[in-house]
Amino acid sequence: MPDYGGPLGVSLRDIGVTADVLRGWADAAEAGGYSGIWVPDIGGHDAVTTLATFAGTTRRVLLGTGVMPVFSRPPLVIAQTAATLDDLSGGRFVLGLGAGARRPTERWFGTRWSDPFARLQAAVAAVRAVAAGQEVDGFTLAFPPVRPRPPVLLAALNPRMLALAGRLADGVLLNWLPLDAVPDAVARVRKAATEAGRDPAEVVVAGYIRACVGDPGELADDLRPQVLTYLQLPAYAAMLRRYGNADVDRVAAAAPEERAGLVSDRTVEELVATGTADQVAGRLEAYRQAGVDLPVLYPLPAGEHPAARVLATLSALAPGRPLPAGFPSPGPA
Repeated sequence: MPDYGGPLGVSLRDIGVTADVLRGWADAAEAGGYSGIWVPDIGGHDAVTTLATFAGTTRRVLLGTGVMPVFSRPPLVIAQTAATLDDLSGGRFVLGLGAGARRPTERWFGTRWSDPFARLQAAVAAVRAVAAGQEVDGFTLAFPPVRPRPPVLLAALNPRMLALAGRLADGVLLNWLPLDAVPDAVARVRKAATEAGRDPAEVVVAGYIRACVGDPGELADDLRPQVLTYLQLPAYAAMLRRYGNADVDRVAAAAPEERAGLVSDRTVEELVATGTADQVAGRLEAYRQAGVDLPVLYPLPAGEHPAARVLATLSALAPGRPLPAGFPSPGPA
């Protein structure tokens, strides 16, 4: 087992595999001692149904949406879903919410893009009111909630969203954040919590950390297009530009067919942990030391057998560590 000093979650993103493969990854994550399993809600198996399945096959790990776009469902539906998954999992569910983006909001979810900050606040309020047994717009949960306040984490990239998470949420989920940028992001969350009269230590800082165990030189060409995808997304581009990444503007100015070649080895190394299991574990520990309470390993596919590479990374980093102090504990094992 690599020498890693803290709790570690794992993100299981659907990369075109079957539900059986996802269940196998979840079983491996629980057996390996990960503290939680986080499922993005992007374009494959939907996170809610997947986590409901994991709730029936796992017994110990936290189960989190990482993240659910807030415009994908009305606030009351999000609240009902959170209460249901918390019930199915015996109090192990964590609701990760994110703003999403205008294009999927209007094209995929069939709703109109509006102020994401207001929408997130409405969703968090609905989740907490419904779980507390309150009536909201004529709706009352028809079963007893497992917990009166299931934890809610907000995905945050920009300073305003980091501040909202500090004021409002039980935690924040950082994503594609360079190690050198972590102290600034954490400080913004803690400062907002303090100004809101909260104990800043009660706001859990989680962070996705992309990783792929293997030789960096051999992996770079497989990882470059995956990094490029996020360099081209406006919110991520703005965050990385703010923290000094020079590739963002070069990519934006280039023809589409030239862009992958403009993602430098330095940017790949900055955003994806590669190397031996011990080297990747050292990178995870560096994030923890920089202020991330709960690093979440995000195994990336690569090579001729991408699913096998994901499982190999997941297995090589299996930690067997407890949850961070202050984080809501799961139900009984």
